[in-house]
Amino acid sequence: MPHLTLEYSDNLPAPVDFGPLFARLHEALVEIGSFRLVDLKSRAVPHACFRVGAGSPESVFVHLTVAIFAGRAPAQQQEIGERLLAILKAAFEGAWAGRPCDFTVELREMRREGYFKTTNRATSGTGTTP
Repeated sequence: MPHLTLEYSDNLPAPVDFGPLFARLHEALVEIGSFRLVDLKSRAVPHACFRVGAGSPESVFVHLTVAIFAGRAPAQQQEIGERLLAILKAAFEGAWAGRPCDFTVELREMRREGYFKTTNRATSGTGTTP
């Protein structure tokens, strides 16, 4: 935990190398604190069927949902959102400079009682368990 789901319109102007982008997002979360690198999971979901605003075919979107356990201070949530949004803007600067773009980050709090996990991986990692 957390889980990052990056949804994007499939009309982004250049191919995206998600490996380095996910690495930057993970590093930022560990730096902000209380997240362990080993617990982070990211995935990308392209959307071929979408509409942004008035429907211009040039418009693109990138939306990052970050599911975290409830209980983090509002200041920490603000830092997470702003930092990850800046990473997205840098990663997609070509789209940002040349097309109408909407980049968004949503923090979604999850109840610990409603989250279940099992793993056979080693669980040592950077950071602390919240």
